[in-house]
Order: sequence, then C-alpha cells, then structure tokens
Amino acid sequence: MLLNLLHAFYGVGALVGPVLAAGLLDAGLSWGAAYLVLAAASVPLIVGFAVRYPARSPSGEAEPDPGDRTPIFGGAVRHRAVQLCGLFLAVYVGVEIGLGNWTYSLLVEDRALGALLAGWVVSGYWFGFTAGRFVLSPLAERFGVGPVALVRGCLAVVVGAGLVVWLVPGAVAAAAGLVVLGVALGPLYPLTVAVLPSMAPGRLVPTGIGLLVGVSVIGGALFPWLAGTLAESAGLGTLLPFVLCLTAVLMVTWWRVSARMRVTAT
Repeated sequence: MLLNLLHAFYGVGALVGPVLAAGLLDAGLSWGAAYLVLAAASVPLIVGFAVRYPARSPSGEAEPDPGDRTPIFGGAVRHRAVQLCGLFLAVYVGVEIGLGNWTYSLLVEDRALGALLAGWVVSGYWFGFTAGRFVLSPLAERFGVGPVALVRGCLAVVVGAGLVVWLVPGAVAAAAGLVVLGVALGPLYPLTVAVLPSMAPGRLVPTGIGLLVGVSVIGGALFPWLAGTLAESAGLGTLLPFVLCLTAVLMVTWWRVSARMRVTAT
C-alpha cells in the first residue's frame, strides 16, 4: 500500500501537467512556455534533494558483506522473476505513457475535440490514474484481495475501458473510458515492484528493482514511439488496438509472474 501511495504523487504531477499545457496553448502561448514552467518548477525540486536527501544509509540498515563476491548484478539479470517483472513493467509503462502522450492528438485530430477540452479529458485519464493508486490498493487490502487477483482484475478493466474508448463515439464515452483506464492502470507498477521480494533472494532485490526501473524507462520510450509510428502510417485510430495488443502481452506475462509466485511459495 505504501508503494502505491508513493507512486500516486507521480500521478498528481501528471494530472496537473496536461491542464497547465492546454491552458497555456489555449491562451496563445507556444509549447516553449510550458517547458519553461516545468523548468522553473524543477528548481525547488533540485534544492530539496540537495538539502534533504540523506547522504548515507539509515542507521541499522544492513550493509553488504565485503567478503561476498557473488555477482549480484549478473544474478539479478539472470533471475527469472526479475526478467518477468521487467518485461511486464516495460510493456506497462509503454501503455501508460503511450496513452498519456497520444490521446490528446487522437481526441483533437481524430475525434475533433477542441484543444482545451482534449486537455481536460487527458487530465481525466491522469486523475483516474492517481485515484487508482490512492484508492484501489487500500480497498483490496481491506477486502482481502491479493496483488495477483488485483492485477488480473485491473487488466480486465483495461481491456473493457479500452474497447469503450475505441468503439464508442463521442467525447463523453472517451472521457469516461479514459478515466476508468487510468484507475485500472494506476496500481500496476507499484504492485509489480512489491511482489518481486517474494520471488527473488534478498541480496538481489535492490539491484533487481533498479533493473525494473531501468527497463520500464526503455519501454516508456519504445512503445509510445511505436504507437506514433503506427499512427503516422495508418492513422491515430490504431492507438487503442495497439494498446489492447500490449494489454494482452501484459496478461500473459502476469500469468507467468503469478505462476512463479506459486512455485516460490511452494
């Protein structure tokens, strides 16, 4: 639950960004103004890290054994659980960012929405994304739903909401579908990170989580680029079918992750 809360604040920033950019564009300013605002907002962030980030490990935290020469990085790379979770997060982040990046163009150019309204709809997606991280994990914990079942349910909702956005015309259906998509996608990243320690040796977990983050960044760059390439060659209408194909990959990968969790538990 704590990981979901931590990652939820990423969604807060993603929620504010599209509204801010759409407002600046609607006021007649260029994209450069939006980037200048983001650059200015980064200044207190850098200062905060410099002042508050701890320079050393907290007291009481176990230090690595200097005599242990086990190749931790290589072991983490070769560990099956790290590979499966890395694949899942690479595709997941591709879906998340692909929708966040290309939905605005889809709504404006393919669905003929105004720029400001499209910006609000995209913010609705990020609002749902943020709400999902704040709400779904605590609710699941309260009602005894484990991470495996929660992720499966979220992926099923992603399929349903994606079909609504793809097949049902109109701004209302697009807005509602995107909010639900955001809610269902929100908890997937922190839940995947949270289950890794139950499948990998403790000494591999910190490096394994670092690998997951790195691979997810690669997926976040690769799959939105592929979505844009498809849109350029075949039209923006390919966005939702592409997302649904990636969701099928996520379902298969999570099935393998859950099988791995059962084997480890046994």
